[in-house]
Amino acid sequence: LRCRLPGGIIKPYQWIEIDKFAREHTYYQSIRLTNRQTFQYHGVPKGKLQPMHRL
Repeated sequence: LRCRLPGGIIKPYQWIEIDKFAREHTYYQSIRLTNRQTFQYHGVPKGKLQPMHRL
């Protein structure tokens, strides 16, 4: 699941919440940074895709 990050800028408190979300909702409990100025969650169960898109 790839998320949008306008301008590639993120504040520390946002990063903490993104990390917390990854730990709670993905198999690998990690975030991957991309060269597209955004980040990706890997290992998201299919049942959690719909709720994640609402965020």
